[in-house]
Amino acid sequence: MEDPRGYHLRSGSSASSMTASKRFSVIRDPVHGDVYLTHEEIAVLDTREMQRLRGIKQLGTAFLVYPGAVHTRFDHSIGTLHMAAKLIEAVNRSFELDPKGCVGVSEEEARVIRIAALVHDVTHVPFGHSIEDQDGILRRHDSPERFERMLGPATALGKALSRLHVASDVLNVLRGPDAGGSTIPPYWTAGPSPATSSITWRATRTSPASSWQSIRA
Repeated sequence: MEDPRGYHLRSGSSASSMTASKRFSVIRDPVHGDVYLTHEEIAVLDTREMQRLRGIKQLGTAFLVYPGAVHTRFDHSIGTLHMAAKLIEAVNRSFELDPKGCVGVSEEEARVIRIAALVHDVTHVPFGHSIEDQDGILRRHDSPERFERMLGPATALGKALSRLHVASDVLNVLRGPDAGGSTIPPYWTAGPSPATSSITWRATRTSPASSWQSIRA
């Protein structure tokens, strides 16, 4: 079916379900339990740029005061993908209940959004929020230029995304609607957190919930 904005949308059964032939790997997460990643997502996760995140603590030096605050940007990235998947499932449940009033997330859209969620922090540096946000020594990790460089053809991650034919869409989702580039549906980038705020927009059918920022931070 076509929605009023002219984008092709899948109707019928849950649009977030992967095809029967799609294979998954399972990661046991200490917070979320079993997290299912497609083999495409595992290939992205296995790049050197994503593996680098294993050495960057999510909460900086907080572990010196709170010994349990030792999770990394790598852990966080997997959790972000999982939360994106949960949001997609919720949106598609609403779509199944009210297909005329709601917009579903197609399988291909879910594929792009999940990968964008997985790589959204790949440009982070150690103690990034202190160096970038507080001291202003470097531009923010989510500036378009840093995404373009990290997801470009010279990196292992960029090559992996190109092999999956999602590099352009993932880059445009992450760098937001004001950075130019190829056209993607506007609801993919609505709100303050482009990577996945579109999902929350669909769930509420009003505006992106500010709570998504806490998931993506």
